[in-house]
This record gives sequence, structure tokens and C-alpha cells, in this order.
Amino acid sequence: MASRPICNLAVCGSLLVLIRAYPCHADEAVNSSKEGVRTLTGPFSAVVKTSFARVRARPENNSPEVGLLREGATVTVTSCKPDCATAHAWALLGSDGAVELNVLNSNTTEVDVPHPPNAESSWYGRVGKTGITIFKEPRLNGPIVTRKRMNREMAFLPDVELWKRGWLERIEGGFVRAHRVQSLTPSRFQGEIRPHLPLAFVVRDVHALGINKANLLHRHDRVPVLEIDGTSVVTNIGALPRRDVRIITLRSPPAAIPAGARWVLVDLAQQTLTAYEGDVAVYATLISAGKDYKESQTHTGLYQVEHKMAFSDMHGESDDPYDVDRVPYALYFNKNEALHGTYWHDRFGTRASHGCINLALPDARWLFDWAPPRLPEHWTTIDPKAAGLTSLWVFIKERPTLTQAPKI
Repeated sequence: MASRPICNLAVCGSLLVLIRAYPCHADEAVNSSKEGVRTLTGPFSAVVKTSFARVRARPENNSPEVGLLREGATVTVTSCKPDCATAHAWALLGSDGAVELNVLNSNTTEVDVPHPPNAESSWYGRVGKTGITIFKEPRLNGPIVTRKRMNREMAFLPDVELWKRGWLERIEGGFVRAHRVQSLTPSRFQGEIRPHLPLAFVVRDVHALGINKANLLHRHDRVPVLEIDGTSVVTNIGALPRRDVRIITLRSPPAAIPAGARWVLVDLAQQTLTAYEGDVAVYATLISAGKDYKESQTHTGLYQVEHKMAFSDMHGESDDPYDVDRVPYALYFNKNEALHGTYWHDRFGTRASHGCINLALPDARWLFDWAPPRLPEHWTTIDPKAAGLTSLWVFIKERPTLTQAPKI
């Protein structure tokens, strides 16, 4: 079963924004048109106060939802409709859309909610089958938020002082005992920018058998491919067994993809991903797709990214249970299947997922930033189709094993 986001555009919470006590520009007027109501003219900053805020294409309740803002996100409001002093007004976010606006009275002070850290600055850990208790406060006798009774990967704030006291704070909320969590170190592997194809990634330490000597290659090394001959691959430093490498060759885009569009080819047979701009390969790397049984297969076909999410909590069904906090850089392309960053394993080049396309964090970050459309600053999610924007094409193909020399 493919990964599932806990939060999506249809179910996330409503908006309450809190206007900062200052406008963006010193010469903008700030006045009170009536007692308890603050009127701002010109652009000003606002911060989301509740769990999630829905961004709509237009300032209308029935307008398509184009994105989400998370608690603590700061936005620039260019104007309000009908105006910022009217109850149930809309805050306009320039060309990015609109959110409902609740303006607090002039006596309300600003709430400072820190923006959550990105994937590179988070701490990660795994909880075993015995589960874990999540406390509201970092003390044993404090109130309990919930208990988790299954294997689970969690993301934590990088707080050294709290860790020294024996606690970890989840980014999703709550505190757990540090000794109950197995530390996870995300892979530092990163693919090849502007690759010269054909290219082979080494997936285990191996000797390349040259004319005069054997050259040792390490896992994740990459070498140019000169020839593919049955069970071996000839490189510029010697021959390698096919089973020890994953090969990427140059491919043309499917006919349905517009000329010059950005697209990725996921090769399930080789467990690789290649990013293209039209006919030009701009990135190549190893991935981990769905395992070889029905509930976890990655489906072949041509798709477009439906949701672009900075992070997404994921969980499986009863027949394939798992629970993962804050999966970063998620690009959903086929219902619950996504390209996303992976901090809980380093088996790239082999099948290891529940149906999604697992990428090392550096690869996932690069792909997320490169893939259209742009995710506006502080947004959690954008829905390209609802926003009328171009999105990334995803072509997933199970190709037979290469047996002939590629064209160079």
C-alpha cells in the first residue's frame, strides 16, 4: 500500500490570522475605524494562528483550494476584500490566492510561533514495537497526549539541552523519553547533476576488472558506461558485474509530454530516476520503489504531480501498517503514491518502499525545488491543477534488463 498523507486539501483546518502590530512600510496608515478593530492600508504581514489555513484561488468560499499554510507561517497581505475592517473579510496574497481573515483588535499582542525546521535541521528516530508514550510536557508525571503502539519513525526539534535532560520534542507536538528512541541518521547520498549518460551507479563495494589491475569501487560511486555485454558492464576503469550496478541511459520523453517540459523517468527495473528538461537529462540518481508484493507495488504509467507538499505525515492500512512523521519534500502523483525524501533507510538502488518513490534527502530537496510549480514561501502545500499551474510529469516504467550496448 502506498503512503498516505494524514492531511490533505479536503480535510485540513480553517484559518485564523493574527495581524502583526506594524505595517510593511512606515508610511502606511494604521487607524481604528471603530473601537476594537484595526484597519491597515497597503501591504502588511500576518501570521497563521491555527493548525492549517486554506489558500483559495479567489476570495470566494467555493473557489478551488490551491494550497495550505501551516501554523506560524507568515504571509504578506496585499489588500483585503471588501476591506480589512469587515467581518469575514478575505486577505489577498497577491497572485498566490486568498485566505479568510479574522483581524484581532488593537489590544491583542502578536503571537510568536517559530517556523518548524527544515528536513536538514531535524532529528530523526525510530520507536520499536512496544510503542511509546507522548507527554504534553517534558515530565513523567505530566499529562499524556497519546500512546503509540506500533513501529514508528518520528521527527524531533534539534534541542540539545532538552536531550541532555532525557527528552525529545516532536515537531508534530508532544514530548517523549529520549532513551525510548533509536536515533536515525539520514543518508548523505546524492545523485549526479548534469549527468553524462550512459552512467552506472555502484550499489555495493566491488572490484572493476581492468587490463592490468582490479580497481576497487565503493557503494554509490558512479562511472561512465562504455558497453553492456551480457552479465557485465564495461566502464573506463574495467568491467563490473551487472548485479553490482544500476544503469541509466538517455531516453526520449513520451509523446504526451509537451516539448521542453520538466519530467522524470523512474526506471523500476534499475531503481533509478532521471530528471529531464525536454530531451536533456539534468539529474540522475538511485531510488527505492515499492517492494515486490501486491500491497506495495509502484504503479507504472504517465502521471502529473497532483500535490506538492513540504512535508506529509504518512501511514499505512491494517494489511500493511506503518507510521512515519513529517516525510519531507513530497510530490504526490498517483493518489497516495509520491516521490519524497526518506530519512529512515539507506537502501537506494533496491526496492524498499510501500509504493512511493523513496529518495535520499539531498536528492528529494533538489527535485522538490526544481519541480514546477513554485511553492510560495511558508506554504505547506500547493495544488497545481486547482491553481491552474504547470506541474511535473512523472513517467514510471518497468523496463526489461538491458542486454545490449547503449548508444553513446
